[in-house]
Amino acid sequence: MWTNADEVKAFIEGHKGGRWEVGDRCVLPDIEQAYEVVAVRPFKHRGKFKLFVDLEAMCAVEGCGEYLISTKEVHQWMSTPHLVRCCPSHRYGFATPMADAWKTSEEIAQRAPKVPKAKPTPVLRVGANERAVLEAMQELSVVGDRIGVEHVISHAIDLLPPAEAGQRDTRRQRVVRALTSLVDAGRVSVSEGVVAL
Repeated sequence: MWTNADEVKAFIEGHKGGRWEVGDRCVLPDIEQAYEVVAVRPFKHRGKFKLFVDLEAMCAVEGCGEYLISTKEVHQWMSTPHLVRCCPSHRYGFATPMADAWKTSEEIAQRAPKVPKAKPTPVLRVGANERAVLEAMQELSVVGDRIGVEHVISHAIDLLPPAEAGQRDTRRQRVVRALTSLVDAGRVSVSEGVVAL
C-alpha cells in the first residue's frame, strides 16, 4: 500500500540534488489530493541555509472548493511528512480514510508480523497523470494496434488541464513520469517506440 508518507518521501527524494520548481506536484493517495509548488523561497539565517516551499492544494473537505497554502521548510519536512489538508474554515473537519496514512510502507511492514511472501509486485500510484496516459492509450487503440510513444504522450497532455496563466506548463514532464511508472509496474509495455497495454 502506498501511503501519504510514502508519497511525500518520494516527492522530497525526487528533488535531492535537483531544483524545486514552481509547478512541481505531488498527490496524496488517500483521497488523491494534489499539492502544487507555487513558490520556492531560499533563506540564509545565521550561516544556515533554509529552503521554504509553498504548496497549494484544494481543501480536503468534499464540496468546499477553497484553496490552502501549506508552507514547508524542506529539511524539517524530511522528518515530518505531514501537510495541511484543509482550509482555515475546515481545519479540523477532515479525517483521512486511510489507516496509517502518515506512516511509510516500510514502517508499517516493520510493525507487521514477518510472513514469507512471493516476489512483491511494484506499487503503482495511479493518479490523474497515470489515468490520462491509460485513457490516451485506450482512445488511440481504436486507430491501430501500434501506438507511438510520442502520440500517447501528446494525447495524454491534451487530456490534462492546462497550466494557469503565468504558471509553467509541466504536463509533459508529468505525463512522461506517469508513463515510466506504468511501465515499471508492468501495466504498460514499451518496445521500439511503441506502447502496448
